Amino acid sequence: MNWVNLTGADLTGADLTRVALTEADLYQALADESTVWPENFDPEGAGVIYK
Repeated sequence: MNWVNLTGADLTGADLTRVALTEADLYQALADESTVWPENFDPEGAGVIYK
């Protein structure tokens, strides 16, 4: 999923541990405490909003 535009996507509950998010646009994408991110990925730094 490199270079994918996920702006505003609803990622609540998603398991993204095996997804390469290099250069993905996650500005204002939605997540919650059950969303699982790849190791060493900073969702807040990428613009993700937690609901």
